[in-house]
Amino acid sequence: MRIKIKTIVCGTIALFLLSACGTGTAQKKTTQKTNPQELKETYEGKNWSQFLGPAGTGVSEETGLLKAWKEKEPSILWQKKIGTGFSAPSVLGKFLVIHHRRNKGNEIVDCFNSATGKPIWSYGYKS
Repeated sequence: MRIKIKTIVCGTIALFLLSACGTGTAQKKTTQKTNPQELKETYEGKNWSQFLGPAGTGVSEETGLLKAWKEKEPSILWQKKIGTGFSAPSVLGKFLVIHHRRNKGNEIVDCFNSATGKPIWSYGYKS
């Protein structure tokens, strides 16, 4: 299997851009203001900041997922129409990064706010 130089260059650029998403200040320590029993049913999953997830296996380690919604299903936070491709989004904290293609020969790496869908940055190049 031959790997094209363009593929290596594009992959290197994408890794560089993704590594920039993780930079920033450390999170502040917070104090507990609620009873832990009240929070028993909530859980914040791990960041999937790399291909195939935190362990690189494509398997989630999360347990206790609901088989059915208790009341009504959650509403969609946001949606974006993007181009074609086979990329899965990578999420790290407030950053969601995805690679896709618009039109023939135009590759794009977009970064969105994971909670709002607001664009943070975009990088496009010819393929």
